[in-house]
Amino acid sequence: MTGLVWSLGLFQTYFASRPEALFEMEQLKSQLVQTQREKKLLGYQFEDFRQNAALHWPEARKKDYRWPASTQLDLSSTQYEKGRELFKKAQWDAAYQIFDLLITEYPYSKWITESYYYRCEVLFQVRDFKKFTSCASEMVELFPENTLTGFQVLRLAQSHEIHGQNAEALELYRLVENQFRNESVLSEQSAQAISRLRGAY
Repeated sequence: MTGLVWSLGLFQTYFASRPEALFEMEQLKSQLVQTQREKKLLGYQFEDFRQNAALHWPEARKKDYRWPASTQLDLSSTQYEKGRELFKKAQWDAAYQIFDLLITEYPYSKWITESYYYRCEVLFQVRDFKKFTSCASEMVELFPENTLTGFQVLRLAQSHEIHGQNAEALELYRLVENQFRNESVLSEQSAQAISRLRGAY
C-alpha cells in the first residue's frame, strides 16, 4: 500500500513540478525512433554487403556470414498483435504471458506502454486486485502522462469501489479528472463516476 501511495503522489505532482516533462518525453521518443531506424538501416546495409560479397567472391559463398550479435530480430509487433487477439478472446493467462514477455524481452519496443496497459487489464479482468494494484502503480511511475495510465487509474478507482472503499475511489476519480482534462473520454468517465459516488452519500 505504501508503494501505491508513493506512486500516486508522484502521479499527482508530476505535472506541477515538471512542466517541461512532456516536451522531454517527446524528445526521448523521437530519439528512440531515430535510433531504431539507424539500427535497421545498418542491418540492411550489412545484408546488402553480404550478398554483394557472395556474388563477387566465390570463396565468400562457402563462408557462413552471420548477423552481428548485437542485431536482434524485433518480433514485438507480431507478439503484440498475438497478445491482443488472445485478449479479445478472453484467454487471460495466455494473453498475460505474451504481454509480460514483451515487457521483459522488448523493453524499448514501440508497444511497451500498450503492453503494460494490457497486462494490467488482464489482472483486473481476472480480479487479481493485489497484482493489478502493483501493475497500475508501475504504470503511474513509468508513464504518468500517458492516456493509457489514466485508464488504469480509473480501473484502480473501480477496484476500490468493488471493495466498498468509496472515499479512496472518489479521490482517484478526481485525480484523473484533474490530470486528463484534455482527454474527453477520461474526463467524462471520471466526472460520471464522481457524480455517481456523490449521489451515493
